Amino acid sequence: LGELAQMAGPLGILVYLAMGFLTLFTAINYSELSAAIPLAGGGYSFTSRTLSRPVAFFTGWFFWIGNTLACSMYALIFAMTIRAYFLPEASIALITLFTTIVFTTINLRGMKEAIIVITVMNLVELAVLIGVAALGFTDIEPRNLVPLAPMGWGPFVPAMALIYISYVGFELISNAAEEIIQPGKNIPRAILITLGVSTAIYVFVVGVMMGTTNYTELAQSEIPFIFTAERLFGAWGRWAGIIATIMASLSAFSVTLGASARILYALGRDKHFPYLFARLHPKFQTPHIALFICALIVIIFSSSGIVKFVASLSDFGYLMGLGIINYAVIPLHKRMPNLRRPFQTIFFPWIPILGVITTWMFVPALELRSFVLGGILTLVGSGIYLFRSDNR
Repeated sequence: LGELAQMAGPLGILVYLAMGFLTLFTAINYSELSAAIPLAGGGYSFTSRTLSRPVAFFTGWFFWIGNTLACSMYALIFAMTIRAYFLPEASIALITLFTTIVFTTINLRGMKEAIIVITVMNLVELAVLIGVAALGFTDIEPRNLVPLAPMGWGPFVPAMALIYISYVGFELISNAAEEIIQPGKNIPRAILITLGVSTAIYVFVVGVMMGTTNYTELAQSEIPFIFTAERLFGAWGRWAGIIATIMASLSAFSVTLGASARILYALGRDKHFPYLFARLHPKFQTPHIALFICALIVIIFSSSGIVKFVASLSDFGYLMGLGIINYAVIPLHKRMPNLRRPFQTIFFPWIPILGVITTWMFVPALELRSFVLGGILTLVGSGIYLFRSDNR
């Protein structure tokens, strides 16, 4: 949020609102695909059954980049919080290493154990976020919201590209589709409810933060939510903000780590990567090799200590992958007209087309070095695909 405040000021409130609306197109398309093809691997599994083998591989590759880098970002946020308020002498790399080891162990034991931990953390996080925002609502000062766009409207699209990572949580739901009861009914419902609730909470919390604290102060603060909570409510607000930030970063870390491992597992299962990646732990029946590899990549990128760079690179992966997913709905209708669809996209094919446009339009707006490194990773993926004899 500090980067958003620096880029757009109070306009950030509308950025979150607009992003929630535009993401709806992708959420609708995702709902149809995940209900019709409820397989582990999420977006990759959809395209592997509707598009060509190379396109399916790159979908999985992009989603793996998105999830793994998102995981690195959450590890960074957690590490920055711990260093700022508890261990000022500790290194970011050491904190992220310890965190990754702990949550790799939790995910190794299976989804059931991970979900229990994640659920508790999410409930605490939501209670604090909504509580602080609700209590702080009466302290909003209109002068903090004027002018609405102090830097003009030019940063609007780049700011949306920056926060896109905040809205792709629904994509993670489908990664565990094979473990969900009545997926045709429950996955679309979970996806749309997740998007609606998260949009409302984002707009409310960001609105209160921008309204109670001048955007220039938010831009200069290391962790804006904690800064705002402490400014409004003193010591107890600071501790509430610290708890919420820790819970939010760790729960998101655990989910994205598990999702990243399952994508790598699916790529190994379908022989895009060595089948070693598809091996399951003999006791826990989880993709342990894939999980360990993802954990190693997370440790490497989180050691950079640059949140904006890691977030932007994660956005690159998500945006590229989701653009392909939106398109996949169209050939699915043409090639499998009789496929049972518990949830069907409305206004076909316009919603899929709008989904493609409203994802790929943000790619050129990403941070330049992330865009360049994303291109390099795409070339790396091409090399891996061509090197594997099963792909030729």
